[in-house]
Amino acid sequence: MKKGARSVDPYVVTYMDEYAMLLKTKSEYPKLNKLVHDLLNIDPTRPEVFVALSVLWERKDERGALSYAEKGNLLLSSNRPDVAAAAFRNAQELKPDLRSYQGLVHSYLAISKVKEALYIAREAMKTMPQSAKALKLVGDVHAKSSSGREKVRYNFSYELHYILY
Repeated sequence: MKKGARSVDPYVVTYMDEYAMLLKTKSEYPKLNKLVHDLLNIDPTRPEVFVALSVLWERKDERGALSYAEKGNLLLSSNRPDVAAAAFRNAQELKPDLRSYQGLVHSYLAISKVKEALYIAREAMKTMPQSAKALKLVGDVHAKSSSGREKVRYNFSYELHYILY
């Protein structure tokens, strides 16, 4: 029978930060939650406890961000881009990722806030410089602008040059 350190000594804190990261990697969130709760009761001043707690909260931020992004997509498809933009902004505050950037750009474009959409698209490009989808967001904004395709071609090549050099 295989026994872990915590089953032998439930008050052990050493290396529990690494164990917390392993539990997150294996998606064993109930065990991670219990571990953090136990560690907080044992000694909340130890650095291992802070690390384990941050691992748990990082996961909650991912779930919360995903929830806001899904809500934003639903609102955007329901033709409510103004409310969708707020949901995507909330998702970005928790954990910026490509979904929240895309949703925010498309929401701003739907409510004719082209400057804001361009700002967000460029921010996505700076955050993810190797992402073709982030670069495409800039092209989407320029394609929706009033100056037409020629400006899109010029600006898109400028943005590409900006990324590469």
